[in-house]
Amino acid sequence: MRPTALEIMKAVAKAYGVTLEDLRSHSRVARLATARAVVCYLLYRYYNYSLKDVGRMVLRDHSSVMHSVRLVEGFCLWPKMYATDLAIIEDIKQKYLSDGQ
Repeated sequence: MRPTALEIMKAVAKAYGVTLEDLRSHSRVARLATARAVVCYLLYRYYNYSLKDVGRMVLRDHSSVMHSVRLVEGFCLWPKMYATDLAIIEDIKQKYLSDGQ
């Protein structure tokens, strides 16, 4: 059974050592912003939620979600700099989003 968006959010929060409340906060602390961006990326790309729907989940507008998705996609351009983030994304994809999804 495919995990819910909330379960993905919890997995990302745990991987980054933050809480769900942190993901939905207005804080711009780098670790929180990166975790939030990863949530946006995973929910938009792998769950096909609209930018607006993802924005509602993380209390951001659609343009902020779009920026987050592009930011995470850019991690691949700098694999050494974002190795930890890319590993977290791959781990979550393997655990939660594999099985032909």
